[in-house]
Amino acid sequence: MPKKKRKPRKTASQHRRHAGGARAHRSTAPEALLREFEEWAYANDLLVKDSTWLVGAAIDLKRDWLGSADPTAWSGADIRAVLTELFPTRVVLEPGDGQLLTPTITLYLTFLLQTERLRTDLSEPQLTALMEALAAEVPRALAAPSGRSMGGNIMAYAVEQGVDVSDPAAIAAFMQHYNSLPRADRVAISDGAADGAPAGPPRPTRALAQIWPKALGPLPDPAALERGPFDLVKTAAWMEQSLLLTRARVIAEHVGAGLPVTSTGALRRADTAALMERLGLHRELEPQSMWDVTELTVVWLALARLGYLDIGKTRVRPGEESLPPAGASAQDVVTAGAAVHAAVLHALVQARTDHASDGAEPALVWGALLRAADPAGVAVVAPSPLDDKLAWDLDARRLYYLAHDLGTLSEVGVLERKGNTFRLPRELFPIVPAAMSMVDDD
Repeated sequence: MPKKKRKPRKTASQHRRHAGGARAHRSTAPEALLREFEEWAYANDLLVKDSTWLVGAAIDLKRDWLGSADPTAWSGADIRAVLTELFPTRVVLEPGDGQLLTPTITLYLTFLLQTERLRTDLSEPQLTALMEALAAEVPRALAAPSGRSMGGNIMAYAVEQGVDVSDPAAIAAFMQHYNSLPRADRVAISDGAADGAPAGPPRPTRALAQIWPKALGPLPDPAALERGPFDLVKTAAWMEQSLLLTRARVIAEHVGAGLPVTSTGALRRADTAALMERLGLHRELEPQSMWDVTELTVVWLALARLGYLDIGKTRVRPGEESLPPAGASAQDVVTAGAAVHAAVLHALVQARTDHASDGAEPALVWGALLRAADPAGVAVVAPSPLDDKLAWDLDARRLYYLAHDLGTLSEVGVLERKGNTFRLPRELFPIVPAAMSMVDDD
């Protein structure tokens, strides 16, 4: 699959207006540090074009999954976990990127060492020995299907088939093709054995096990979403009645030939109020901005990302793509519905990834979605404070944020909710690995 030119990171307002595809990875690492690393590598004639994103991805993985936010702090255990556990299970790499991974991270650690920034429990000879050992271990870990999640195996197979995994519509179309395959073929792909390699048993990553609250019960089963085949006609009927596809059509119809937008890409307050009325969204106080209405903005961003809306500097217009009208073919309805649901799930989890707080773990959302695929769903109870200063322990904070995030997903129509129990509709099983891939690739 041809590489895409990586673009500079956008500001928040630019991201809201963005209507195109995503980069392969959008790092939240300090940009100045990455720029300095590139300049240092270039000055030493060591820079490999289009490889710095791997460093940003490694920093993000260490922060989000291992709880280590300092981009200069790298213990031996962290280095090994990021390269042999997290990259294979969380990032879909093209073959060329896989070959560059260990040399690029080695170069970054050398940069930190030479600029006297590296914080590590290893001596310089120990670090050298570790990276030399990982140079042989990492390719095996990246190639081992048992090291990837079910979603990772499916997305890796999609990459092999030439699917652009940064394009949600392409992912949705691929997932519909995947679900139409015979069960034996789907199992082979999800187990990573489609090429004839022996399949290993699915297992949760150690990183998720480290942050999984005991109150949630057993770790999620990575194979929880493998429950096909999916009936196209029944899934289309479900999508037709879904809250998200209904709202997407109302928004597209409301935009019509075009409406004015603010400098942030939001509708003006009068148009926002009119659209909220049509969507049945009511607030005691009128919102100051469209961005304050989550149930509206996540669909707005999804429609822009998918090409259904074209948000310019001063106006929003219909995009190049059109939502299927009532009475469209089952395939068209399912493809569009799956893409909208995946893009909305992506937008919500990406917001948590970009603005994580202490105890807010995006990885827990994915784990909870796997548990929510169980017919009994997953019960998540927000904890009561231990005292009047909200002095929760880390597990309690994680449960608090997770309950909030799952509540939001139920409000926008991704999850079903009954009391404190959340359930993922069977029709949406394919969109979870698609949305996970979209977050990994940003």
